[in-house]
Amino acid sequence: MRAMKKTFQRSMMVGALLAAAACGGGGGGPSSSEDVATTAGGEAITTVGGVVVTVTAHNHWKAGIEAFERHEKDGWSAQACSDTRDIFEKALKAQRGKFVEAEYMIGLTYERCGDRSKAKSIYEKVIEAHPKMCSPRVALGLIKEEVEGDEKGALAFYQEAIRQNPNCPAAYVNIARHQAKGNADEVYEAVLNLRRALAFRSDYLPAFNELALIHFKRGKSRDQRSELDLAEIVLRQAQLIDESYAPIYNTWGLVKLERGDLLAALQFFEQARKLDPNIFEAQMNFGQITLSFRGYRDAREAFAQAVKLRPDDYDAVVGLGAALRGLEQYDEAEKQYKRAIELDSDRPDAYFNMAILLHEYLSAQADSQERTVERLKEADRWYDTFVEKAKNNRAYAANVDDVTRRCNLDRKKRRGSTECQMGRKQVIEEFITALREAEEMQREMEEMERMMREQEAAAEAEASEG
Repeated sequence: MRAMKKTFQRSMMVGALLAAAACGGGGGGPSSSEDVATTAGGEAITTVGGVVVTVTAHNHWKAGIEAFERHEKDGWSAQACSDTRDIFEKALKAQRGKFVEAEYMIGLTYERCGDRSKAKSIYEKVIEAHPKMCSPRVALGLIKEEVEGDEKGALAFYQEAIRQNPNCPAAYVNIARHQAKGNADEVYEAVLNLRRALAFRSDYLPAFNELALIHFKRGKSRDQRSELDLAEIVLRQAQLIDESYAPIYNTWGLVKLERGDLLAALQFFEQARKLDPNIFEAQMNFGQITLSFRGYRDAREAFAQAVKLRPDDYDAVVGLGAALRGLEQYDEAEKQYKRAIELDSDRPDAYFNMAILLHEYLSAQADSQERTVERLKEADRWYDTFVEKAKNNRAYAANVDDVTRRCNLDRKKRRGSTECQMGRKQVIEEFITALREAEEMQREMEEMERMMREQEAAAEAEASEG
């Protein structure tokens, strides 16, 4: 669920900035009152640094936010990145460089467009000028966590954000997200932090979503199934606040999946995907369910988007391969499985899928019996590799048994006990043996036919001479 959290923790920062920009205070800025941007109530709009915002700067700001949110929904391109940065830079220029929110949004746009190094330098510059500003410090924590894999360092950023500014809901939620992974005491602290976030901002949807996830995780325990009801209550509250907030539908789908309601789960995952195609977890969940229903086209679309979001995600690549295999795009499926092996050569999944592809699909497509045997032997080698990689992992015990199980066969009738189902390797072995025996029988029959023809010819010759 990490990818899902990335999405909502970042997306809500924009809303927080809008609120900050609408706060009253501070001096400097426009040369006359006519140039001052005001709220609906007539109060002057100021930056977090207390600088009064001009009408021109505020207009650029609003245009920039609209562009940013549009591209968040429709996707980012090089042109979209450039255009959005330009709008925020115009807002910054209109304020003579004194518009910290616009500067932060320039950094966030760089990050959305893949240049995290540039984004990081901008966030650091903003924090240096305005240490109490929450969003850039949280953003640096997320970079620390997601790019550098330094969770301890990330937590230090979140904690410092709260120390500098206790009114920082995003920091509370990110801390809670980590605490929710721990023991009962840590989970209790996570709930407290989520309540603190909601105390500062009662409509802060990431806090609702994280709270629902905690109830969901508790509800997976047999003696706490009522927690699933609480998760749905929290999600319903979040939906009433904003029914277009995509992450809650992914969480709702997880709850329905835990309840065994696959159809409802699928509908919720689909809703999450429609509202925000960039939620990796929703794409994966939707893909896995549609794959189980043999909805290969939908699964391919979902896994392809997941791979686009995370090109190096092993499970997404294997999932895409399985969907392509279902669509009989065997060459493309093989490429995905081999790509997964490049990503992680120790994981067993791709080896198993490669073996199945050769065993159950490509061998049947062979243009000759010899080619069929070659592919079956190749499948057998992939099964061997799978077993070697998976044999010490309990999660794959059933698959290993499915591959290696051997039955005592009645060699004359080529069948064993009805209680024993041959493993995949024995199936291949018996099939190749049967092919070889059939081939030998064919040769013997052809030889017998040849001899019969020769005898008939000789008999005819002898009769004609007589």
